[in-house]
Amino acid sequence: MPKHDLRFELLGSLDELNSVLGLVKTKITEMQQAAFIESLQNRIMTLSAYIADDYNDEYLISESDVAELENKTREMRTLYPKQTLLTIPGHNEVSAHIDVSRTIARRVERNLSRAHETKPMPESVLEFMNSLSGFLFAFARYVEHKMKSETIEKKDVWS
Repeated sequence: MPKHDLRFELLGSLDELNSVLGLVKTKITEMQQAAFIESLQNRIMTLSAYIADDYNDEYLISESDVAELENKTREMRTLYPKQTLLTIPGHNEVSAHIDVSRTIARRVERNLSRAHETKPMPESVLEFMNSLSGFLFAFARYVEHKMKSETIEKKDVWS
């Protein structure tokens, strides 16, 4: 297979996502949260094996994986006030790393969608990546709320 094959792009993006989640995990002080991030990393490794092994169903993301992630996202959203404004990443180091992982997850999702057009895969795979980026968004907002980060003062640099 040529190096520009979409499968290699997917595998590289999944590896990048897993690495950034590893960085996030080292910054988290709550053990349950770190354990959940590690469980996500294990699922990403499973997804990588699925992509690398010509969509081998032995390495499949299940509907229960998706449901667990969606439940965790709903739970996370109850832990911080409802967002009323657009979010600018970078209120603190941890949430910024989580936001970087979310953007990588979105790239993986786009590439999975492209791959799905040429070689269909179970919807649970696509749903998992969509749910993962949603969870990461909620987790970053929770971390910002929990750390009660100071908002960056808006100044007009042009005056």
